[in-house]
Amino acid sequence: IGQFRHSLPAAGGELARARAIYDRLIGTKRFKKTKDRTHNLTYSTVAVLQDSGGHCITLAQAFIALCRAEGLPAREVTGAIFGYPAGEGRYLTQTRGEQIFGHTWAEVYIGGKGWIPVEFHSIVIAEQAMTAENVDDRGLRAQILENTPHYRNYYFGNLDHQRLVCSNSVKRIPQCLVEDRAEPQGSRKRWQVIPELPFSCSLEVAEC
Repeated sequence: IGQFRHSLPAAGGELARARAIYDRLIGTKRFKKTKDRTHNLTYSTVAVLQDSGGHCITLAQAFIALCRAEGLPAREVTGAIFGYPAGEGRYLTQTRGEQIFGHTWAEVYIGGKGWIPVEFHSIVIAEQAMTAENVDDRGLRAQILENTPHYRNYYFGNLDHQRLVCSNSVKRIPQCLVEDRAEPQGSRKRWQVIPELPFSCSLEVAEC
């Protein structure tokens, strides 16, 4: 962490310092789906800085911790992301074996501007997401490279319309419980989580 902070520009206002942290993370990390036993600011920061990337929770929490280390107030925002058109004015997202409301991004407080959003979604759709296997069309690769700076600039201070905010506690609520009717009503054992049980979730949003 100290080495990361030492690499940041020594001068600059609040916005410039926050942007420097964001640029360093967004320019050097890839999106990686990991199985983490815990999530907190210390774990996520160490995990992201010692690895080649992270997922939305670890990247957001690392950004928050690094901002706070620089004296910048920052906080976590939890919700869902949907962005797959399912008809005119309708969007649908589906998951298998994982919850819908699991997306995380950050907000940093800048004097005179208030809380501004900081989203690491560009890692999923920009240059870092490309490999020789998933994008082999030269024209498409060139287009993604051309648009990468725009994605990075947009998601520092802006969110698209495909974010739904909810309480952070939703990540700790199991979305699939199995009833054991042999257990009495009111018993904690009556409803249990079965880790190996396959399930799917869907969220559809329609414009009014």
